[in-house]
Amino acid sequence: MWATSRPAPWHTSAVKRRRRSHHVSTLRRHDCAISGYWRRYASFDHAAKIAKQSVIGSLRPAAPSTPKWHLPRQWQGCRRAGLGAVSQPPYTAAEAETDGRYRHTKEPTAMAVVETERHGQILVVRMNRPERLNALNHELRSELAETWTAFRHDNELEVAIFTGAGRAFCAGEDMKESLQDGAPGGRRPAAADPFMTGDLEKPVIAAVNGFAMGGGFMLVERTDLRVASRGVVFEVSEAKRWLLGGYNHGHIANLPYPIAMEMALGFRFTSERFYEVGFINRLVEPDALMPTAMEMAAHLLTLPPASRVNTVHMMRQMRPTVGPDFERLATALHAHGAKSDLMESRSAFAEKRPPQFKGWDDPQDRYHLPQLDRTARHD
Repeated sequence: MWATSRPAPWHTSAVKRRRRSHHVSTLRRHDCAISGYWRRYASFDHAAKIAKQSVIGSLRPAAPSTPKWHLPRQWQGCRRAGLGAVSQPPYTAAEAETDGRYRHTKEPTAMAVVETERHGQILVVRMNRPERLNALNHELRSELAETWTAFRHDNELEVAIFTGAGRAFCAGEDMKESLQDGAPGGRRPAAADPFMTGDLEKPVIAAVNGFAMGGGFMLVERTDLRVASRGVVFEVSEAKRWLLGGYNHGHIANLPYPIAMEMALGFRFTSERFYEVGFINRLVEPDALMPTAMEMAAHLLTLPPASRVNTVHMMRQMRPTVGPDFERLATALHAHGAKSDLMESRSAFAEKRPPQFKGWDDPQDRYHLPQLDRTARHD
């Protein structure tokens, strides 16, 4: 009997139209204010759904250079759905500027390659070339030099946190700029960088948010304390770009010979591995990276200022260094091979192809390596 009975009245088209009309009239009666949706229409599923979608939905402007105001997609589609909603803003764009119902999409503006944030006595320094993985071009190097110089001489700042924007901390040398300049290594800033020269007396904490490769790894190496997100990749890239790998990094980090050798030959390390060998102080989830770095900075500020500065200075002086005889050998090895391979490695990287290395200008040079002069005496 139920199967042959008439459909329930709430399924009829007339009732559906009445229900739609009820929702639309209710929305119009309250001027469709998005800010009041959740408060006024919490009991109406349909109105709540529109409100939620209106908050997150908007159309893109036809041309980025011309600001354009838009109704949310759901309002523009209401007429097609038979709800009879208006399809144009009820007032001008100038009046709508302060109304949250309309989105204003502006043309992207140029951003600083180094961003800074002051948190009391703590300065956050953020490299900001995310589209290039924060690669070190001349502009970024120069801005960092200015930022670290200003930080050094600012008596109201005591601790810095160094990080990067996007999915990388720093990818190292900007290969494209090096190819344009026709020389490897990148142009150095005109002003000295106290962070790189070691003249910066204040402690710096690295908050490694992503890839730290080549020169980016060396920036991490310069810091005093290090926090890294899980899954971050590190690489000492010198063996791939020069005629001598990063022989000194594992030694400076006081790591065992096999690990130092692995680093020098350009193998990649994860943050988990570096935490295990003691290169990183804290290993955290990505959302805990900056809070953890801030906690470490806050601890440093609890110390007497002279104690903090003196202790950092003492610990830096005790770090292992490479002796002068080894430095001379390294200088000779940097010139031992085909110099054309330096630019070939960068060209292959930029063109995403396998490199075609020459090796040595004279193949016999392979068997005539520069030797360490152990007889030299130094004061």
